[in-house]
Amino acid sequence: MKGFINFLGGNRSGWMKVMLLVVGMVLSLVSFSQSSGDYRSAGSGNWATLASWQRYNGTTWATPTAGEGVPSSTSGAVTIRNGHTISAAGETIDQVVVESGGVLTYNGTSTSITVADGVGDDLTINQGGTFTHTGSSNSITINSGANVVVNGLYNRAVSSAITTTGTLSFGATGYYNQTVDATIPTASWNSTSTCKLSGYNLTSTSDLNQSFGRLRINTVQTATLNLSGTTISCKDLYIETTGNYAVNLANNTASKTLNVEDSLYINTAGSVVCAKGASPSSPGGLTMNVG
Repeated sequence: MKGFINFLGGNRSGWMKVMLLVVGMVLSLVSFSQSSGDYRSAGSGNWATLASWQRYNGTTWATPTAGEGVPSSTSGAVTIRNGHTISAAGETIDQVVVESGGVLTYNGTSTSITVADGVGDDLTINQGGTFTHTGSSNSITINSGANVVVNGLYNRAVSSAITTTGTLSFGATGYYNQTVDATIPTASWNSTSTCKLSGYNLTSTSDLNQSFGRLRINTVQTATLNLSGTTISCKDLYIETTGNYAVNLANNTASKTLNVEDSLYINTAGSVVCAKGASPSSPGGLTMNVG
């Protein structure tokens, strides 16, 4: 111990050696955090614009050349950083991470975005990050073997198909918000994740034959909203707002099961019916298990 104290206290060159060693270790760790060919957002812009990106060339981050191009499924890791919004319109992507505060927007017309199967998870929305799916006739395909992990917000405002032959999962902080009549994508839902139906005048929604975490309905209805599916399961069900019309839990089916593991909340602004005919006077064959 005495020799160590003397080394640090009385030998200035020893201090310098220690500091250089620490700096070298830090720089080494930083260099291992990215690989040549990785991309990160340089600011907000379109995916297909070179100036939207920086590419790591093995030494430093720089705007990619025309030959290097924008990120593709054959690129390295791709990061959309805090404060940046990148707008995609029909790309094939892989190894994409949307950081907290970052936004990936899919907003085009009659295009398709494909999540390819590559190394590790292929699209990750971190907690605090956002993926917005909007536009017109914009479909999404998650290829076989590909993994999409949502721990942030997935906003969906287009009814175009989400084809999942790979894996889509919503983590503990994952939040799916759908504002249009559309088929809810088949996914794995953590018990504290949220699937929310919101917006104006939804009339029906498909593929509720899943096990959800928190299922929330907050809409302004000018007609009855029918919940499709023969077996709907969730940890909690919230009927928050329905406007002038109700949510039909039975969806005009002769037999249906609703499993609510924990709690069923019906707000004073929410309304529920269980009908198998054209009006609430035709009772539906609904079996409800709560708690």
